Amino acid sequence: MRLDHRRGSNLVFDPRITSSVALSVGRTQHYNIDEPDTDMEWSKLIHSGGHFVHLKNGTGEVRKHAVTMLHQFKCLDVIRQQYSGRSDAPISPLTLQCINYLRQSILCNLDIGLESATNTWGTVAKSAEYVCMDWSELYKAVEYNQQVFREAHTPL
Repeated sequence: MRLDHRRGSNLVFDPRITSSVALSVGRTQHYNIDEPDTDMEWSKLIHSGGHFVHLKNGTGEVRKHAVTMLHQFKCLDVIRQQYSGRSDAPISPLTLQCINYLRQSILCNLDIGLESATNTWGTVAKSAEYVCMDWSELYKAVEYNQQVFREAHTPL
């Protein structure tokens, strides 16, 4: 079996997110904890090729990297599955790692917006509109990288 490493020479990950999208934040009937379509909805948030991209380092060696947004979605899904009670097992080390990772992500991506609350628990009183970077452009960049990687690592 021979691989043509030149086919992977275009192995890049450089999402150029230039457009914005509106996001309505509020209650939704999607992304529940344990409904019939829940697993499918959560799996669609994580790219079909997984949450990793592959890049060459300075010596030409290909290294795997997690895409932050997809890694965050993966962690939310890990926590959701643990919370759903599908397992009687104690909280897994992966779940604890994900909780810590999301805590750090929230701190690092500080959002100082204000949300109205209806009670002392902080339940959001109404939905709100946010302007966000267009995440579909990130998905396209991930897909391109994964496609180039697959083609470069397919035997000739």
